[in-house]
Amino acid sequence: GSYSASQVQALRTFRDQYLLTNAVGTAFVGWYYTYGPIGAQFLDEHPGWKPVVRIALIPVVGAALFLTQTSMLTKVVSVMIISMLIVMMLSRKKHVRSGGIH
Repeated sequence: GSYSASQVQALRTFRDQYLLTNAVGTAFVGWYYTYGPIGAQFLDEHPGWKPVVRIALIPVVGAALFLTQTSMLTKVVSVMIISMLIVMMLSRKKHVRSGGIH
């Protein structure tokens, strides 16, 4: 998409705030700058794939927006709620397998 698109800006902000602040993130950014143009060229040559890639990137852009535009409290509470839901689902699954809830 466009360089100034809000989704591109969200990913750029995430890159600057999270990826370029550590070695693993910096390595990923280096990999992306090496191979991203190849992917972009493929998409230019096969425009039918562009909507598929845009849809696949929705969760990535959403996560970038969440991480860059929410408070630390919101992030912590969200992680706690998601963790509790996962624990509840896993314990329910385990309970069902042991003959408990039907």
